[in-house]
Amino acid sequence: MLTPILGSAIVILQWLCVSSTIESNVASWQSHLEYSAVNTGLSWRTPSKDGENSTACLGGCVCTGDFADCSDRNLDLVPDNPMGVDIKTLDVSGNKIQDIPEGTFDKYINLQDLILKNNLLEKIPPACLLIKNLRNLQLGSNNISRLDVVTLQSVPSLTNLGLEKNKIELLSADIFNNDNKLAILNLAYNHLTSVAEDSFKELAHLQILELNNNLLTEVPVALSTLPSLERVTLAKKT
Repeated sequence: MLTPILGSAIVILQWLCVSSTIESNVASWQSHLEYSAVNTGLSWRTPSKDGENSTACLGGCVCTGDFADCSDRNLDLVPDNPMGVDIKTLDVSGNKIQDIPEGTFDKYINLQDLILKNNLLEKIPPACLLIKNLRNLQLGSNNISRLDVVTLQSVPSLTNLGLEKNKIELLSADIFNNDNKLAILNLAYNHLTSVAEDSFKELAHLQILELNNNLLTEVPVALSTLPSLERVTLAKKT
């Protein structure tokens, strides 16, 4: 664990020195995005979109068991009525969603995994942070340019938050509130130039942090406030 500031700096510098190794092994160690490289208590895998038991659902999507595939369907809004289907994983990636109204997920009683990659979102939708059983929220490849205070108290099970490939430029102090179980945070491929010293201080359970391919010019001091951190990336392609 990276507890003392000096120890943190040494370990982080070791990561910088072996950035070429990180790049070459990216396919293997980034398996944590499938919940396999860290003990989060989860065993989720990306469900197969093909199957003999697939049926039409949610007014134009395809459901296989408790997985609903609504990806690449030119949607402007997230379907707000599961129509009696017990959905645990909802994939709405590759659409044209700019906003998610409050109450959209009220009928998704057991929703655990929400994938909203490749849309037009400009902020983390507050509606997503009101899904009480949510454990995995993927918001990569949107138009998010800033993060307001991320309130995680209403999503006590959230373990994996993906914000990669957005336009985030800075992380202010106390950006995340306390009382959360976040273990994986992906901020890779953003425009980060600054990380406040207290940005991560409430992330006591964070084990994996991806900051690679940003515009940082020095190792963020904020990393020393992460007592459970096991893996961090700071590499940048040249």
